[in-house]
Amino acid sequence: MSCRWFSVVFLKCTHCYNASSPSGRNTSAGFPCPWSGFDRWAIIPAAVAVHASRGVRFSNCSFRRLGATIGQDVCLYPTSADPMMTEPDLVTLDDGACIDSASLISHINSRGAFALNALKVGAGSCLRSTSRLLSGASMEANATLLEHTLVLGGDLVDENTIVQGWPANIVLNRDALDAAATTALKT
Repeated sequence: MSCRWFSVVFLKCTHCYNASSPSGRNTSAGFPCPWSGFDRWAIIPAAVAVHASRGVRFSNCSFRRLGATIGQDVCLYPTSADPMMTEPDLVTLDDGACIDSASLISHINSRGAFALNALKVGAGSCLRSTSRLLSGASMEANATLLEHTLVLGGDLVDENTIVQGWPANIVLNRDALDAAATTALKT
């Protein structure tokens, strides 16, 4: 399958989206951005087409076309999401990541100061339904956000951990579980 026909649909949308920044692309910034964030919402009508293609290869193609870095075998929004990625060009999804009905939010507007920060989801990581990864947060390999989890901006979810809560707390560390199981099997 090819993504060519999808590229035509998003060509105009991508132009409107990228025109909102001085360089034509969003950049991660730990300081207030000098441009208005309202222009980026020109992408919303085209997001309806992405919404209709949820969970299929075309959704990965469309978000790649919008600047997202998406690895192999990524499962993106199989049951839809609200909102989907708001700034796809600041999102990195490594191989085998699974994003269910979760929010990947790369912007923050705190007391009128609008800022953009990159998001990273490690290989084999999973964001389950209604979980949120806020601006500047990242997940290492094989990390899991359970339902109704909020990872605050700048936080890091360690490798092989499962977290839940608002804000996120470690529920289980898979490395510790494997060590305990190995010890139990030896006795």
